[in-house]
Amino acid sequence: MSDRDPDPAKKPFSKRTRTKEGRTYYDNVYASSLEEAYERYGESHMEGAEVDIVPADADDLDRGDRGLSYP
Repeated sequence: MSDRDPDPAKKPFSKRTRTKEGRTYYDNVYASSLEEAYERYGESHMEGAEVDIVPADADDLDRGDRGLSYP
């Protein structure tokens, strides 16, 4: 099962990755809990980036679906 076709028992979360340059990338991730979301998705391969994961609202899901990023 992919993140594009999430398990209905999983909850949507917004993964926000902030680069050291200050740009924030939004990704939708699905997990049964916030703890599981951090365990599965809480790291970034971008040097110096910080990751926050929060419960996703409709705006977060839209940003993630469109692959948006902001300075």
